Amino acid sequence: MKKGMFMLMIAALLTIGIYQWFNQRNVHIIDIHRNAYTAEILVDHLPLTEADSIEWWIKNKRDILTKYNIPERQAGGPDYITFYAYGEGYQEEGTADRLCFDDIKPPKNCIDKDILMTISHNRNGEVRFSFSESIYIETKNGEIKKMAKAP
Repeated sequence: MKKGMFMLMIAALLTIGIYQWFNQRNVHIIDIHRNAYTAEILVDHLPLTEADSIEWWIKNKRDILTKYNIPERQAGGPDYITFYAYGEGYQEEGTADRLCFDDIKPPKNCIDKDILMTISHNRNGEVRFSFSESIYIETKNGEIKKMAKAP
């Protein structure tokens, strides 16, 4: 019985350690494309969970906007900031569902549409974080609330 508990504890510690290692890796911004309404940020990955991705954005927002010369929304910046997985890199448009960028010469100016997170604002001026299966709202007092996503 003791051996079984010991093995279970080792497995749990390994699982926690692996999760922490994957989740603490630095997010690398590969490229950014923007216009008056949107900013598309290509990354190698985001943190593993939605909550950690939101926390990462809140922690790094100021540095990212400054480094890549993206104005705040209130100062005429984009209405939407979308994070895409860089994946296989820039590819030809082809027949796949790809997002192509006008600021890069074809033929390799497209990426697969693998949206990791989109940041926008709602009518009340609150920040909205959208993921494939869920939406979170950052209220004006800084509280993050998970909202029900319409089917």
